[in-house]
Parts: sequence; structure tokens; C-alpha cells
Amino acid sequence: MRRNLPPELKLLVRRSLSLLGEQIRLEFGASAYRNIESIRREMAGLRNLSLDKSIPILSRRRSKLKNTSTLERHGIAQSFTLMMELMNACENAYRSHRLLDQDLEPASEGAEEIIFVVTAHPTESRFTASIPILKKIQRLLRDALEKDFESVEPELSVYVRLLLRLPLAPSEAPTPEDEAEHLYRWILDPDLLDTILSRSSLRRRVRFRAWAGGDKDGHPGIDERAMLNSLGLSRRWILNYLRRTLSEAEVLLRGADFFDLALWKSFYKDLLDLEELREGDARRCALVQAALAREVARLQSQIKFGLAPLERLAAISELFPKWVVPLELREASDVLESICASPSIKNSHEAIVRMLRGLGAICDAPSTRDYVQAWIVSMVRDEHDLSYAERIQLEVWGDLRLTVVPLFETRDALEQAPQIVARFLDGSATYRRALVSMWRNRYEIMLGYSDSSKESGVLASRVLVAQAMRDLEVLLDHRKITPVFFHGTGGSVARGGGTIEEQMAVWTPAARRIYKVTVQGEMVARTFATPEHFLRHLQNIDRSSLSLRRKKLPLRPIDATLKKLALTNASLYRETVDSPQFLARVERATIYPFLHTLKMGSRPSKRKGLAKVTDLRAIPWVLCWTQNRVLFPNWWGLVEAWKSLEASEQKH
Repeated sequence: MRRNLPPELKLLVRRSLSLLGEQIRLEFGASAYRNIESIRREMAGLRNLSLDKSIPILSRRRSKLKNTSTLERHGIAQSFTLMMELMNACENAYRSHRLLDQDLEPASEGAEEIIFVVTAHPTESRFTASIPILKKIQRLLRDALEKDFESVEPELSVYVRLLLRLPLAPSEAPTPEDEAEHLYRWILDPDLLDTILSRSSLRRRVRFRAWAGGDKDGHPGIDERAMLNSLGLSRRWILNYLRRTLSEAEVLLRGADFFDLALWKSFYKDLLDLEELREGDARRCALVQAALAREVARLQSQIKFGLAPLERLAAISELFPKWVVPLELREASDVLESICASPSIKNSHEAIVRMLRGLGAICDAPSTRDYVQAWIVSMVRDEHDLSYAERIQLEVWGDLRLTVVPLFETRDALEQAPQIVARFLDGSATYRRALVSMWRNRYEIMLGYSDSSKESGVLASRVLVAQAMRDLEVLLDHRKITPVFFHGTGGSVARGGGTIEEQMAVWTPAARRIYKVTVQGEMVARTFATPEHFLRHLQNIDRSSLSLRRKKLPLRPIDATLKKLALTNASLYRETVDSPQFLARVERATIYPFLHTLKMGSRPSKRKGLAKVTDLRAIPWVLCWTQNRVLFPNWWGLVEAWKSLEASEQKH
């Protein structure tokens, strides 16, 4: 354990792992416990050894593991996996404990809007049934810090023993519905919703979107059924929250002479009827919402003071206008081109067209964006790719309902982004009118970090994205259009991650005002672990946004020396990854050949016809280099590029 960890956290980890050891002994037997403990001590002893001394020890241990039974290996894997989960739970519990004593109110002058788009990229793999148990363990550990460990130990032992018996990772690849359920379990947690709905400033600024069920790009499992299932799952989570809140209000008001119990009971029946999304859902949902809003307003006028459950009932439709988490659709540009080349776009059998038809059945034009917020076009090459998405909407619906969001994710696309956007806007009077009449004159652009990092390396990717943002903001400001930059970032640096302040430092003023990012994979659990974690995350966003805005930094072009360094780095990087031998090296040096055995995502981990690096999916590519700790895209070629600079440029 690291020496610089706080004493309270070190003690919590030590006592939790001691409890785990006892449960391992009870579950798998004393002999298995001694073997697992021996492995743990041996691996811990490698920390201070050289590579030459470590390899023989690892080789001997590998030989021993080969001679154990499948059942024994399962016990070892389960024990060490749970050890890591417990350590993570301890860290989250400690962070929550510390945050309880701090002022967690977000800054009043921070980001104007904060939009989280949760996605199910394959960096998160937990058995669904284990998640609520891990949440309970985390709460118990926080209680242990606030009281004492002995008070939670009996209950904690039960949950740890249960997890030793449950699979911690899924045995089958998750379906899109599994991934949606996982995401909604975090962002629609009742405690988190209570936290947001009880704060008017957050209700106005914070929004949630989801890609689960809408991200068709390269995914054979996404279609109109998956889309409706995802919307239906979020609807059921929100309805459960509404039922809970109705019950809270009923307990408090039932004895009052002005409380209409029969009407209140009818709302439970209405909510049950809304669980299944079917034709005309938007109209049916609006009728129930209007009736509930009238009754809540009447009760509030009678009480004449704020009653928390009633306030949350009045506010939830502000956060989720049709009681679903709105999705965002995504499809590749070449698929859209193929659809537009077909004789009948409206009757196309392509999944994305069927998804539009399914969406049209449940809602009318004005309410479409309460269910699906936007249509992202991936791998944009030119303005025609955006026109395809516009044309398909007009053919299927007869009107334009969804914003068409270009995803610029390759070097060529990022460099040409301003020209592509300008030509698209100049070429479509229909879209320009919709910008003003329907979308508050806001034009959204998504910036891809993973694919650009895979193609050119991390440094060049960041420089390309930063320059594209600057050029696009100048273009749109000149046209008096508000830019909304959507950052497709992940947790690792190679996927655009880092601290919020580090990321925002190279963003434009518009990107700091409207903060929109993907929250991918393992970052979902980290960001939304507890209300305290979430509030601190919002604080960091607001503080960084406010601090950088106060500095009033001018929107300057990227420094010429930095550009030169990035271009040289990218050239050296591509020289390596484009070599004929490189793919073979990837397969020998990383877990890439084994990705198909990991049940980490519903999307295929590999593309067919693997022949070059561009055929590799960006997220698994980064995952492989993160897992082996090489972090290849982050640094390869950087030292040589630095050495190629003139001495004066290095000092600059």
C-alpha cells in the first residue's frame, strides 16, 4: 500500500481485506486461503525487484497455476477480483466521508449548461447483480468511517461472502439492454435524483443523455427494438422514482382534509399504464404530467411552505420532459450515403431508418427531442455526409426534427472541419431555419479523441482538436451562431481524459460555457458513485470554467512550435503504426488477440478484415495499451520529435 495514503483509508483497507481473507477461508477452505495469501505476498514482494529478478518468480508462479484445477483457479481469480473491488469501495467511501464535511454547492457562476452523455464502451465489465451489493458495501464502509468498523462488520461479512459466491464479471457478452440497465442504475439512482431535484440551479443546468440503444454505428445489435427498450428501461427507473416520491408525499399529507387520496391513488395506476412505450406515448405521458402538476400545485398552495416530495414531483419533468433519458442516435457516414443511394429512402430496411420510423410512432414532431436529442454522423468526410442525415429525416418524417451533429475524428476531418460546416450551412436553407426556430440558434459539433489518438498519437490529436475548436468558434461567431462542442472523451489520457482543468485549459470560451462530454465505461461508476462524488465533480467543472473565463484569455491560434512538434511526432508515430510488422507486434504485446473472450461490451471488439491499424476499433486499442501499462499512443515518437526542434524552439 502506498505510504502517502491517509491513515484512515489505510486502516479501512487493511481491515476490509482482513475481513475478506476470513471470508475466503470460510468459503474456499484453509488450504485455498493459504495459497491465495501466499500469492498475494509474493506479488507484493515484486514491487521493489528488478525485471530480471521478477521474471523467474512470475514464471514459477505461472507453472504452479497451470497445475491447479479449474475450480481452484476460479477461487483465486474471484478472491483477487473482489480484493480490488473492496479497495476501490474503500477509496470511494473515504472520498464520500471526507466530502460530507465540505461545502459541495456548485459555483453559481460556473458553466451555463452541463450535459453528461453516458455510454457503454467496453471498459467496464461487472455482473449486473453485483453492482447493488457493491453499492451497499460502499455505504457500509462510509458508515465505518463515521462510526466504527465493528458496527458494520457483521453485515459487511454477509455481503462479501455473497460476492465470493456470485460471478463478478458476466459469463456472456452483455446485450444493449444490459448496458442500458447498467447506465441507468447509476444516473437514475434515487439519492442522486433527490440531490439534483432539490437544487433549482442544478435542475436548470444539468442534463443527461444516453447512447445505449441509439449508437448504431458498427453495432449489429442496435435497431428500433433496442432503441425502444432503452427508452423503456429509463422510463421504468423514473416511474419507480415517482412512485417512491408519491408515497413519501402521501405519508406526510394523508391526514390533511385537503388531500384527495382517491386522486392520489389514481396516479399510481396512471404510472403503471405508462411503463410500456407504445404508439402515442408522448400524448399519454403529457396528460398524466399535466394532471399531476395541477394536483401538486393545488397541494402546495394549501400547505404554503415547501414540502420536499412535492417539490421533487413538480421538478422532475424539467429534468426529464417525457420521463425518459433522451437518447442520441449515431450512424456512420458511409451507411447514410448508401441509404440515400437507394430507390426509396422512406422504405429502407437499414436499422437507422427503422429507428426513425419507430421514434415517429411514439411521439409527434414537437416532442421528438424529448426522446432523442440529436443524430450524430460519425466518420464525417465532407458536407454531403451531413446532408444525408438531413435528407433521410425529411424523407421519413416529412420534416426536420433532430440536429445533425458532425463527429470529426480523423486528422483530415479535423483539419477540414470549418470548411465542411460552412459548406453544409451554406447549402441548406432548411437547416439554417431550423437552427433559429427549433434549436435556439445553437450548432453542435462532436470532437473525437480516441480515433484521432489512434491515428496520429495523443499529442497530435489534442493539437488537432484544439485547432479545430478555435477555427470553428471563429466561423460560427462570425455567423452569430452559438457553438456547442461535444467532447467524446474517456477516462484515460489517450481517450481525451485528464483533470477537468487540464482539459478545459485548451478549450475555447464556448466549450467552457456549455460543457458536454461523454462519460464512458468505468468513469460512469466513478462520476456517479454517490451524490457527494457527483457534486464535487460539478464543483470541479464550475470552478475550472469560472477560473478560465475570469482570465479572459484571447482565442489565439495554436503556437507554431507546438504545431511543429505535434506534426513531427505524428509523422514518427504513423511511420511505426503503418509498418507491415506492427499489427503482429500488437498481437504479441497486448491482450488484443483475446478481446473476443472478454465479455466487456455488446459491440464487437474487432472489425472484420483486420489488415491495418485503422481497422482496429479505437476504444479496445486504447484499452490494450492501458492494460499492459505501455501507453503507446501517449508517448511514441515524442522524444525524437523534441530532439528534432531547434535549440531556440525547445526553449520557447
